[in-house]
Amino acid sequence: MITVADPVFQNLRFWSDRNLNGEAETIELYRLDELAIKSIDLNFDPSYAETDRWGNEIKMKSVVENLQGEFFLMYDIWFRRVD
Repeated sequence: MITVADPVFQNLRFWSDRNLNGEAETIELYRLDELAIKSIDLNFDPSYAETDRWGNEIKMKSVVENLQGEFFLMYDIWFRRVD
């Protein structure tokens, strides 16, 4: 578990690919405090995996807690490469 009490917490960023180009642009990176994120559970579910309709692999399901005590699912998405 990583929380606001961890020194590294302030250096972490949440990426939301708003323009759907698969590139992490500065405007798409948010500090966790900007999103009111309190903690990130690092014990992800290794058995979770699915592929979306574009061929991206959705893996490593875990949970994020916000400052209001609400919990949200978080995923690691492995983008399909098109060369």
